[in-house]
Amino acid sequence: ENGSSVDINVTSDKDAPTDEVNIETNSANGSTNSDSSEDSRSKDNETKKTKNKTLSDTAELTLPLLHTTVLGKVDTGADICSLHVDWWKADESTQPVSFGNNQISNSTYIMDMTDFQAIKLSNNEVYYRPVVKLDVVINDKLIKDVSFNLNNRDSMDEPALIGNNLLIAGKFVVKPSVGQ
Repeated sequence: ENGSSVDINVTSDKDAPTDEVNIETNSANGSTNSDSSEDSRSKDNETKKTKNKTLSDTAELTLPLLHTTVLGKVDTGADICSLHVDWWKADESTQPVSFGNNQISNSTYIMDMTDFQAIKLSNNEVYYRPVVKLDVVINDKLIKDVSFNLNNRDSMDEPALIGNNLLIAGKFVVKPSVGQ
């Protein structure tokens, strides 16, 4: 497995209305030791493990790098996850992307952008959203380097969309009646 270290720098300017948060993820190759006690789990733990792989139509996503937890709506038709931001700034020739989400904090987040995702609207208009990678904790399971496009989801009930990339990475089963 790859080990990761995360540097988060928060700087504040008295005259600025927000803080600026630089988020850098530096991956280094490293090995991890597996825990042999895993073989001796009880049936209760196995039942919990199976239950943790089942999602209803919504789930809580903890985003450690952003120090927040948000509600996400499962969308099996979405290729990748989407995260609400009030604004973002990036273009194809510059790295990184900066963005803000007043629901999380008054900070400006600055992260490496991994891609732009082309979105085609029903009127055939195409626009692009920046894509970043975030670690996610969902159903007590940490999933690293999950792609999220950044999008204003103000008109949506949930600030995040859970796409197929997270469903596949977590090997989740979607059962909408669960939790209702």
